[in-house]
Amino acid sequence: MQQPEADPASSPLLGGFLVFRQEGEERWAALLVIDTAGIPHEFLYAGPARPTRAQALLYGDALESQLRLQMLLRPLLKALRATPACLLSREELPGPLPLPVGVCGDGGLCWMPETGDRAAAAARRFAAALGDDLSEPFRRAEAALRYVIDYETGSHSRPSGPATS
Repeated sequence: MQQPEADPASSPLLGGFLVFRQEGEERWAALLVIDTAGIPHEFLYAGPARPTRAQALLYGDALESQLRLQMLLRPLLKALRATPACLLSREELPGPLPLPVGVCGDGGLCWMPETGDRAAAAARRFAAALGDDLSEPFRRAEAALRYVIDYETGSHSRPSGPATS
């Protein structure tokens, strides 16, 4: 069953910033969904994902991309409450994915093959509205993911209370 489309005037244009991190054998991912003003609407994370020895042998060179797709990216997309116009990442994403994907690298923003002109137009509108500095939302997503990993793994330092005598 297809959901009715939201009225564009009442729904903010959203985009997702996807980051990955590896800590030892554990892989993590985070998705920060913001509007064109940079206001966060959702922050989701997945991990830790740990490939087994059997998976490493069976998947071979495809292990990392499939691990990211199957164990990190798809669960994040499934958990979203709102659908962003696009996903932006600093690296190519395995697919296929249900929305336009842009890769932000040293050469700027490069759009991966999309499905549907309307989705591509919304994705381009979102990126254009943010302007030239797409690195700032990535920094926020990476900082939040580092915080989550530290908290989840117990490696965060607890603030010390005032000294008493």
